[in-house]
Amino acid sequence: MTSKHHHARTARASGILSVLALLAGPCPAQTTKVVWQTDNKHTLEANAFPWGSQGVRYQTIIDKAVIGGSKVRIQDVMVSGVQVPAEIQYADIEIRMGATGESVPVADWTRNNPASTTVYRGPMRIRFVPGQWNGIGLPLPFDFTPTTARPNLCFEVIVWKALVPSTFQTNFYFPQSDTQIHRAYLYRWVQGGGASNTTAPDTSSESGAKIGLLLEGGAFVTVGTGCTGSGSNQPLAILSPGAPTQGTKQTVHLTGALPGSHAMLCFGVTLGGQGPVTLPLELGPYGAPNCVLWVPPVHVAGAVVDATGAARHDVVIPPGTAGFRVFLQWWDLDAKANALGLTFSDYATLIVGR
Repeated sequence: MTSKHHHARTARASGILSVLALLAGPCPAQTTKVVWQTDNKHTLEANAFPWGSQGVRYQTIIDKAVIGGSKVRIQDVMVSGVQVPAEIQYADIEIRMGATGESVPVADWTRNNPASTTVYRGPMRIRFVPGQWNGIGLPLPFDFTPTTARPNLCFEVIVWKALVPSTFQTNFYFPQSDTQIHRAYLYRWVQGGGASNTTAPDTSSESGAKIGLLLEGGAFVTVGTGCTGSGSNQPLAILSPGAPTQGTKQTVHLTGALPGSHAMLCFGVTLGGQGPVTLPLELGPYGAPNCVLWVPPVHVAGAVVDATGAARHDVVIPPGTAGFRVFLQWWDLDAKANALGLTFSDYATLIVGR
């Protein structure tokens, strides 16, 4: 991400970290709303687009009536899996959105998304669970502002590079799809030249990916499993009591840590790295096989692990922070686990809602 939009939000998000420990006054919570393209039913078939094929470019158009026809903040994107549970790690994925005058995709990338905004580009890991909707942890929100000429939303994904597990091919089928969803796509668009590829998209079929859009509300999205400790435990992060909103207190839990050890909850403001370090960073060369550093430790909070392998840290979210993101990952001191003496949890994206 190199846009001014990203840098401005990163700077403001960094400011959140300095006040997370302050007690915030009460703030009315807004009910989380998810709208669906096309519905929230776990039916129909698996489809590669837009999440499953390396090199694909994909566009779909969501009617204003689905979103509500007025300005709204899109906080996250919901996906559901089919066939088998899987987590796909993307080395480089781009998500674009924009207002459009088209009602269904046509064979012209620019006409479909004439006011395109790159909401996010970079590494990401997405979990697909059959029969369950999960957020992707969208690293930045998108403020959708429809106009009379462009009343609908174009949602676009480009998979520049996926770190596909060896058991899968580069064309893998996990997201739910619906034969009623129109789509524009070009398989292997990236390999054909990427940004310089002027080939028109294919709009001959209607089998687009089903998605949900989280509007205004908060979310806590976790992915990964953590790396194994000396007691065959795997540290995991959990949030309670639910979707985080401004002016509330949330508790970030750690489970599966070494009983009686000390842990650190690391807060970051980006998934892409900090300074000279490029994230995610595989820690095998540093003495921690199968461990991954996802979050740069801009801010660290300590915690003592109890006899059950659990710890907690309370986070108070100040008012006026709706839309901000904080990325979290637990580190656990476990001298016998590996040469580095640390194990790491999954990582979480905390999205602040209204």
